[in-house]
Amino acid sequence: MIGTTATLSRESYLMGRSQFSKISSCRLVGSFFDCRQLPRDHRAQIAVAGRSNVGKSTLLNVLIGCPKVARVSGTPGKTRSLTFFLINDHFYLVDLPGYGYAKAPREVRKQLKQLIEDYLTGNDRLAGMVLLLDCRRDLTDEDMQLVAWLADQALPTLAVVTKTD
Repeated sequence: MIGTTATLSRESYLMGRSQFSKISSCRLVGSFFDCRQLPRDHRAQIAVAGRSNVGKSTLLNVLIGCPKVARVSGTPGKTRSLTFFLINDHFYLVDLPGYGYAKAPREVRKQLKQLIEDYLTGNDRLAGMVLLLDCRRDLTDEDMQLVAWLADQALPTLAVVTKTD
């Protein structure tokens, strides 16, 4: 099961819908290479995850409505940090490094994997995840591990299928 559901009260739903349904402002807060550097405020975080070169940055640019906020590259593995975007001054969208194939040395790939794991497991502000899946590729072991972890955590997840054009 890829998606999970969360129960919201009617008041929470209406409040969230009015605050988050339209992106009116976006500010790049920073790119972080260590979880000890992350913003420590009360705002919820929604992570955007997927394998390398699946289209995370392109999706972020479309959601935010600005074509150059997140860097888009044709080379897998260019995102090597946790990049925080403050949306409507209410919550963060967090661009995670891609997992799986990346044109990077083994040690760098190992560090990226550890950064992602540290972020996901040590974060009480993580409210949900947008998981991108490439329709041209079979699910990898890493995809399946992440899906299983998301289900175990009961973290609300939106699966987005990319590369359909």
